Amino acid sequence: MALAMRNLRDSPRTLAAAAATLDARADRANAQHAPLIDLRRMLLLGPIDAAAFALACLSTLAFPPPLLTVAERAAAEIAMRTPDTAQARASLARAREVAERARVPVLIAKVAEA
Repeated sequence: MALAMRNLRDSPRTLAAAAATLDARADRANAQHAPLIDLRRMLLLGPIDAAAFALACLSTLAFPPPLLTVAERAAAEIAMRTPDTAQARASLARAREVAERARVPVLIAKVAEA
């Protein structure tokens, strides 16, 4: 919520604590979403290297398609900020494929506008 409202001063530790609580309560999808929110925060505020490292540390194998779409879109955004245009295109293609599989119109539109 804070990210959506552009309240970016809150500590990433608060988000990590929330993720741990969600995970402890077996709310896997929301617990998996938390690091993606933090990743988005890094893309908005921090150096691109920190965001790339955070993304590389994520294990997205068990992510449901909507969250995998968000991760792939973040990968594309990171690649677009570097000289690696081939990686950016590949990430966007994967994001598009996963978004279509997820059948979430908002995600499909977000990928299309990227």
